[in-house]
Amino acid sequence: MSSVSVSLSRSKSRLSKFTETFTRKSSTGEPSEVITIRSCGTQCLKGKYSLAPTGNWIMRKGGKTYEILSDEAVIEDSETGESVTHQAWFISRTDEGVEYNIDYYWNTMDISNHSTPPSAGWNALVGQDPPPKLTYRFMFKPQDQCLVLPDKNEERIFHGRIIERASGGYVVEIENSTIATYIPKHKLKSYIPPPLHVGNVVETKIKNGRWRNMWIQCQITATNPNELYDVHVLDWRRYGVCPNAKDVPRKLLREVSETKETRTKPNFEIGKYIETKIISGQHRGIWVEAMVENVYMDKTYDIKVLCPAKYKICRRALSVPEHLIREPQLIKLNTE
Repeated sequence: MSSVSVSLSRSKSRLSKFTETFTRKSSTGEPSEVITIRSCGTQCLKGKYSLAPTGNWIMRKGGKTYEILSDEAVIEDSETGESVTHQAWFISRTDEGVEYNIDYYWNTMDISNHSTPPSAGWNALVGQDPPPKLTYRFMFKPQDQCLVLPDKNEERIFHGRIIERASGGYVVEIENSTIATYIPKHKLKSYIPPPLHVGNVVETKIKNGRWRNMWIQCQITATNPNELYDVHVLDWRRYGVCPNAKDVPRKLLREVSETKETRTKPNFEIGKYIETKIISGQHRGIWVEAMVENVYMDKTYDIKVLCPAKYKICRRALSVPEHLIREPQLIKLNTE
């Protein structure tokens, strides 16, 4: 390989001349949406760079802006003396805090595969050794949660879920909609959902049946290892689904979207002694003593009947509606 001298030709640059070994490193496919620099002698350049609409990868840190970008460079072959203008890659500081771009490293561009800068083979300008090593990834994978940024004439930011990757963006299922929509990647932002706790009301999706793809509310009843949760489906009768589900992955649960509907607090607490009404059988209509074991935000209860053998009924009943529960009735004693 020939030894070359390179000078930068873009307007906001400090002209640099140096002699280095000319190395080629190709890249293929669409541009990577996120480039990470983990290994680099210039510590300030370490971090994640996101692909911007300009086509550059940008990282903002400590009020400074760093970019991975392409631009023209005049390359002078020291053997032939010829000067040739080539597209090259640069890792630079570009914010208004510097009069000219500070170019830390450069690398050649393979014109036939110019979508993404090479992972290695970078040459130092003002950067320190060792030179950077780049790794690549896409912004999202299927089922990741995200934020959909508003247009200029809108204000609300919507929550979404990634369905699949598409050219220049992603197919996203946006909250309050069962129809997936293409969203360009510059309007998407990563979102890490907060941890869930017992008692939290969230939403889960119905997978089949009449209400397929409908998001319905449920309540966390237990947290398990590996971000798995047991849930109780609120209004399960309405949708004809099982009232309880075990080991539901976190990615299939989402925070409740804002609606006009509000739920009032249930009237009975766990451990409360109550009476429940027998609705069928020989003792139909009789109120019997029981105790509340679980409470749900749709005002249903799991209860334990205290004298099941006496009335020939099950000891436990699940998802009992509140209208079948009442405070214990005091019995007036005859003192005459």
